[in-house]
Amino acid sequence: MANQNLGNNYLGKVKDCFSIITLLHENLYFWQKIKGKMGGLFHSLLDIFTYCNEPRISRKISRYGDIYFEVYDPVSNQNMNFGSEQEVKMWLEQKYYH
Repeated sequence: MANQNLGNNYLGKVKDCFSIITLLHENLYFWQKIKGKMGGLFHSLLDIFTYCNEPRISRKISRYGDIYFEVYDPVSNQNMNFGSEQEVKMWLEQKYYH
C-alpha cells in the first residue's frame, strides 16, 4: 500500500511538471505571436513612411522549433514561406533576375 502511494505521488509530480512545461510553452508561443504582430505593425508603419519595392525577408522559428523564411513581396503584395535559405535564393533569382 505504501509503495502504491509512493508511485501515485511520483506520477502526480510528473504530471504537474508536464503541466508546468506545457503552460510555459504556451506562454512562450503567445509572446512570440505578440512580438510577431508588433513587428508586422512596425513594418506596416515603415511601409507607409518609406515605400520600398524590394522584398522583405525574415528568418522565423515555428513553435515546433523549425526554421523557415517569410518573404513579403510588396510588388505583388504576397507573403510566402520557404523552408530554406536556398529556396528563397531560387525564388529571388527567378522573380528578379530572369
